[in-house]
Amino acid sequence: GYRHTTLNFKGGLQATENVALDIVVRRTKDRVELDAGGADSTATADTEQKFNRMGVSWGTLAGRWRHGVSVSDAKTERVYVSPGYTSTDMGDKRKYAYQTDYFLTHDNNDQHLTLALETEQESHNSTTMDTRSVVTEYGINFSDTYHINAAARYDHNSLFKDAATSHVNVSSWLSDAWRLHTSMGEGIKNPTTVELFGYGLTYSGNVNLRP
Repeated sequence: GYRHTTLNFKGGLQATENVALDIVVRRTKDRVELDAGGADSTATADTEQKFNRMGVSWGTLAGRWRHGVSVSDAKTERVYVSPGYTSTDMGDKRKYAYQTDYFLTHDNNDQHLTLALETEQESHNSTTMDTRSVVTEYGINFSDTYHINAAARYDHNSLFKDAATSHVNVSSWLSDAWRLHTSMGEGIKNPTTVELFGYGLTYSGNVNLRP
């Protein structure tokens, strides 16, 4: 059998003309019943997830320069119970982020420049992985017809090799009905601590996984 319960809350507040607050709260509970090998033998896997996020954004220079900071935390607890066996698996992911966007309008083009800083700590039982990232992006829009965006990202990771990635996309309206779009980029996805070190009744992590 399977049972799933979710509770979501999302709210925002325009504190002043230039300052806004937002908050997200989510709770999830799951129970899975498994056959443990006997006619009357049942194993259960209970998972509880808690996610909280709070952010503040504000503008300066008549809205041309925007800033935003946020902090989020996601906790996961898994309890596996079967005849003669009980285990608890716990994980936590905390993230701090800052982003600033500057907008400039000149003649027939609109430009924006973005800088983002992120730090994330992910832990699983007694293992911790830290990631610190820097992201930059530049975009320009010519007469609402031609659009160019270029972005670069650098990630410093405590378990895996540092990585630099980039992305470029170009688009153009050929007519009111047709739009041409092309993009090129690369990215990286590191294994999570659960994928590396997690374990349970039906799952075992693989420490040899690589990005």
